[in-house]
Amino acid sequence: SQRLRAGRQELYGKTPAGRTDREREQKSKRQREYMLSHLFLALDCLDLGRLDDCQSSMEDYLAIARERLKELPQGVDGDRGRWERQFELSMGLDVLANCRLEQDRVSEAQELSAEAVKVGRQAVAGSDAESQSLRQFVYAGSEQARYLNELGRHEEAVRVIEETVAFAAER
Repeated sequence: SQRLRAGRQELYGKTPAGRTDREREQKSKRQREYMLSHLFLALDCLDLGRLDDCQSSMEDYLAIARERLKELPQGVDGDRGRWERQFELSMGLDVLANCRLEQDRVSEAQELSAEAVKVGRQAVAGSDAESQSLRQFVYAGSEQARYLNELGRHEEAVRVIEETVAFAAER
């Protein structure tokens, strides 16, 4: 995973700035591949209990994910690029929340999970309930409820699950 990330970083760094549509598309594709390499490394680190490394990789991932989302014009929620980038952000927030939970930072995990649900809801709304974004949204909602339960906020956890299921059922 570390070699993959280094290779993706090198490729991304060598990609032309993006003067033409084709160059911009290639730059975006390589940026996404580089971003995802941080996710893969973070998941490996999480599995190995290397929580500081997981956190660092996920912070890098989220910085890129947020940048990629800002690059898109506002007001195009139905655009595939926007909901895909919202989905990627939601997924990253959820992985960092899992890392925070393993670090016994449950309150932070719950806050990250709440943001993952919010962004996931936007992705689902913009995607016409494309199955991948809908699954991520439901997963993020269940994780948020889990963190609320860990904090002893059981009634909130039930409310989050009910809202998640209702929203998913609408879609």
